[in-house]
Amino acid sequence: MFLRYNQQKPRRRRVALTLIELLVAISIMVVVMGSLGAMSHAVRDGSSYGESYGTATQHARVAMQRIAASVRGSTVSAAFPGFIVLTEEINGWDFPDTLIVWHPEGEAMAPDGLPRVSELRVYCPDPASPGDLIELTVPTDHRTVPDITDTAMWRAEAERIKNSNGAVRVVLTNLLRTELTSSAGSSLRGAVRFQPRYRPTDAEFADYYGGISGWSDLAWPQGIYTDSMGLRQAWVRMELQLTPAPSYASGQGDALPAIPFLGSAVRFYEVER
Repeated sequence: MFLRYNQQKPRRRRVALTLIELLVAISIMVVVMGSLGAMSHAVRDGSSYGESYGTATQHARVAMQRIAASVRGSTVSAAFPGFIVLTEEINGWDFPDTLIVWHPEGEAMAPDGLPRVSELRVYCPDPASPGDLIELTVPTDHRTVPDITDTAMWRAEAERIKNSNGAVRVVLTNLLRTELTSSAGSSLRGAVRFQPRYRPTDAEFADYYGGISGWSDLAWPQGIYTDSMGLRQAWVRMELQLTPAPSYASGQGDALPAIPFLGSAVRFYEVER
């Protein structure tokens, strides 16, 4: 008796993908590569922004520290409170972007009176390049400055200094945000603002000297005064808006949003009765 075994033919091995499997694999690869590309792009942008933000922060720190040191080391007198801020009005908008500090290199020529132009440090956007915040000095101009109550003369003097061929310019930062002063197109303006405050104020001193108020009624900082003198505070608040460099690392030339930086400086000095 013979037993018959059913012999099965060996199956062929498949050596290729079907069209559907190939399309699915390609789709997955496209999705993965797209995700990796987007992640790489985001990493590059984040790195570029972090580097640009760090650069802007360093510019702001250096500029504000230099200005604050000038204010704290300023010379004061009864006729000049160490520094003043000039405001320019354009199309109904005020631009308090010029800070003038009395800071001679050595002894002041008239320490009890008004400063000379050569003893001033002027901080403002560069008229020729509004994106630059500059420090201006005119060491060869020894004229006496106007009285601080003469605003028109001071504005004219500031323009003369800014456009002087003998002025020494030091660029504190070249990253200032700039904007047009009106929708009609006018000129570019650097985003800088200085806000001064004096305690007691000039108006309060005028009331005292006019017999309207008493010496003890003046707003002395921390209430520090005696029968013969008082401590006055000259304070300035600073605001800079800096625009980081474009994100070239990511292949884009778009400017990054402006970053606001705030700072302040205080000068205390004695005022005799």
